[in-house]
Amino acid sequence: TQTQTLLPPVVVYFHGGGLTVGNFYDSVGPEMVHAPSVWANGAPLLFASVGYRLAPEHAFPAAVEDALVGTQHVLEGYRQALLAAKKSAQSTTSTPPDDENRWNVDIPLHIAGPSAGGYMATVVTLSCQARYPGLVKSALLMCPMTQPAANTTSYYLNSNMLFIPVSWLRWCWQGYAQLPHRPPNQHARKSHHLSSWDERRAWNSNQTAWQTSPWRNTSLERLLQPTLNIPSFASS
Repeated sequence: TQTQTLLPPVVVYFHGGGLTVGNFYDSVGPEMVHAPSVWANGAPLLFASVGYRLAPEHAFPAAVEDALVGTQHVLEGYRQALLAAKKSAQSTTSTPPDDENRWNVDIPLHIAGPSAGGYMATVVTLSCQARYPGLVKSALLMCPMTQPAANTTSYYLNSNMLFIPVSWLRWCWQGYAQLPHRPPNQHARKSHHLSSWDERRAWNSNQTAWQTSPWRNTSLERLLQPTLNIPSFASS
C-alpha cells in the first residue's frame, strides 16, 4: 500500500525490569527487532522505546499512564510524518488532490515487550484495540507479568529459580500494586508437603493481599490484571 511505501512499520517497545528497575535504553529491544528486519529481507522499521515511571516510588497507575501517553506521542508523530510524506509525494505528480478521505492514515503499529514490558505491551494493545479496533497489527508479549496475585502453577514450579527469583517478582507486584508486604516463609520445603495444588500455588504468594486490594472490582482492575477480560478477537 501507499502507506507502507512511504514510511516503514513502527514498533513501540516497553522494557522489562519487574516494574521496579530498568529504563528505555534497554538493549533487549534493539536485539529483538534486528532479526525480524533480516527475515523481512532487510526491510527497515522504526523502533520507539517508551520509558515509564517505576515502583515502588511511583505505584500504579503511573506506569500505565506513561505507557499510554508515550504510545500516543509516537503515533501522533508518525501520523504527522506520514501526512507530510503523502503530501510531498502528491505534489510531485500531476494527480489532482482527492477528498479528505485520501489522508486517512493506516499506521502499521506493532507492540512488544518482555516481562514487565510484556505487561505494559498487553495493557497498551488491549487499550488500543478497545478504542481503535485494528490499529495494532501485532503484539509480541514475551513472558509477560500479568498476575498480581503471583499464585499460578508457574510461580510455584519456578519458585527456586535463581535467574529471576519468584520472591522478587512478588515483591515487585507488591510495590507496584500497593499490596501489603510480608516476608516470605523461610521454610520453603514445606510447600511440597501441602495437600493440594491450590495450597501450593498460594504458598508465599500475593493471593490474600490481592483479594483485599482496593483496586479489585474497580474500572482500573483490568489495567492491573489485563488478562481478566480478553475479548474474543484475542483468542480467535
